[in-house]
Amino acid sequence: MLDSQFKNLIEEITQRDSRYPKEAYDFLRDSLDVAQSLVHENDDERIKHVDASQLLEGVRVHAIERYGPMAGFILNEWGIFTSMDIGNLVFNLIEIGLFSKKESDSIEDFENGFSFFDAFIKPYTPSIKSKALKNQKKQHTA
Repeated sequence: MLDSQFKNLIEEITQRDSRYPKEAYDFLRDSLDVAQSLVHENDDERIKHVDASQLLEGVRVHAIERYGPMAGFILNEWGIFTSMDIGNLVFNLIEIGLFSKKESDSIEDFENGFSFFDAFIKPYTPSIKSKALKNQKKQHTA
């Protein structure tokens, strides 16, 4: 699919569902590529289906690789706060024919994904113990 066709279809989606901006859909499309490469690493199959948990892992990996410590903030800026938001994006793309699904796939598959706090905030938050040690070192050197 040409980028111009993708952009036109995303424009149509965002007019119907304004919860998520175009950038969120672009990011999700790239995350699908990441998920497919993680799951089908040695597979030359052209169409590579991934399930919700595999796609969510692609989202997590891609967000951290692309945005590092800012990943959670950027996703939140796009209205993505939970794995269900990813599910909403995916099913918007399925509805318009840009993504496909198996009969067994459902939006509920995204309900119990990962914690955005644990995935995007916690790894970059200094621990209380670490802060206490730094304070002790400052006191001893002063």
